[in-house]
Amino acid sequence: MTYIVEWIAAPVVLGGMLVLIGPFALIAVIIAAFAMLAALVALVGAVLALPYLLVRSVYRRLAERRLATEANSAAQLAYDVTAV
Repeated sequence: MTYIVEWIAAPVVLGGMLVLIGPFALIAVIIAAFAMLAALVALVGAVLALPYLLVRSVYRRLAERRLATEANSAAQLAYDVTAV
């Protein structure tokens, strides 16, 4: 038997596999595109939310410092009154 007879099945099998792989590759590309789109939407959402979250955090920290200062002042005043 010659090599040509043994290798005749290779193009048929490979050609059939290429025909079948095409739709699966297209589905994989579409899924990857949707994943990239979802990541882009999440990134845009994070960038848009950042200023709001930053201002809210700074405001909360300043309010906590003000309350702590007022509580410390009240405690100091109570100490001064009892010391007299």
